[in-house]
Amino acid sequence: MESLIKEDLRGLSTREEDILRRIAKVAPIGVRELDEDFSYEIVQSLIDKRLLKRIGNKYDISWDILRDYLNSSILPVRNNYILLAKSGSLLRALHILFEANGEIDTAELQKQIKLAGNTFSVVMRDMERLELIIENEGKVKLLIGSFEDQKDFNRSLQVHLKERLPNNRLISRLLKMLETDEALTMDKMCNLLAEWSPYMSLSKSTWREYARTFAKLMDAAHLATFNRKEQSLIKYELNAEASENSIPQARHRVGIKVPWAYYSNVEATMVKLYEAIQRGEQVEPAQIGFKANTYSKVLTTLEDLEFIIRKHQIIDLPPKGVEFVLMPDKRPELLAEAALKIEAFSIFIDILKTHNIKPTLSILATELKDRLGADWKDSTVGIYVRIMLDWARHANLAPHIFGSRTVTSTRRRPAYRLF
Repeated sequence: MESLIKEDLRGLSTREEDILRRIAKVAPIGVRELDEDFSYEIVQSLIDKRLLKRIGNKYDISWDILRDYLNSSILPVRNNYILLAKSGSLLRALHILFEANGEIDTAELQKQIKLAGNTFSVVMRDMERLELIIENEGKVKLLIGSFEDQKDFNRSLQVHLKERLPNNRLISRLLKMLETDEALTMDKMCNLLAEWSPYMSLSKSTWREYARTFAKLMDAAHLATFNRKEQSLIKYELNAEASENSIPQARHRVGIKVPWAYYSNVEATMVKLYEAIQRGEQVEPAQIGFKANTYSKVLTTLEDLEFIIRKHQIIDLPPKGVEFVLMPDKRPELLAEAALKIEAFSIFIDILKTHNIKPTLSILATELKDRLGADWKDSTVGIYVRIMLDWARHANLAPHIFGSRTVTSTRRRPAYRLF
């Protein structure tokens, strides 16, 4: 890269190079700030040679690395590097190091990570660039610091990446773009990275792979949020941090999507998540009074309502979720709007509206199964009906005949409770 820059500079006249270096010291510089010493013809020639660019009414050096070289004669390659390793491979290597108490033989690490020599070397190089490891005498050692358990390690890794990644010039420029842009699509990130790295000639697919790696690591560091569905990078918003173990993975849902949690559990969990955000704490099921399995069901329900966005290591609260917490008077309206997007609940409300006399639980259960074509056990559909009735009342969607907190059943027994 340095030889290419020198080649470009050798192609300049003494006057052109002098003006280019003078502009580099004060760039960006306004058009009106250029005095008679700055020949318009020479400035235009530098623009034509793509060494200078005009943005609005200002001139600037075409890329940061060239400006730094002109001012210091030093090429800051370390701060302008491209992370070539896939984020999954990098994080897997770190997990192996964690399991090995922070130190492992290089050969053993390669054996466990199951990567070919060249690919393994790329992973090692990127971990060294991020100051995550040091390799010496055939051993690899973590540099993150002390940690007691997986949760502590995840938190230390997040903090470490958050401190180191912005030192990368490309990542810092992406973060700067997010201050004004609502989102950066993968295509836009590809174009930006290629534009900011003019001496690298790579295919579109390669730039896209590098853009995804940057996006995933920025997400892991809580510097930005990578929306995998939309394939875009967005500004980091409020979230409840949690370790990989403390956020239950999304339950595998087979068949029809239905509510799994009573409204009281939905409300309590949302409030606890928001409070945790304000304190910067992690959220554990015990803090809300739930077992892990119950907490998993509540989180799945909140995802269905689009009150949270759950990812690998964090729970994000989108604007709708924050509004639900901060505006209690609007909770019935917000619940109704979100719940009616769930087909099973919408059908259930239609069923309620067909009754002029309060039906039994068994009747409602039978009608719901028939409308959905579901092959549910009686005990299962009984739970779903009670939860949906609970939602309907809190969302002000239940007809007046269902206004009470209990539903008449053909048998006298305690009401079903999911939790």
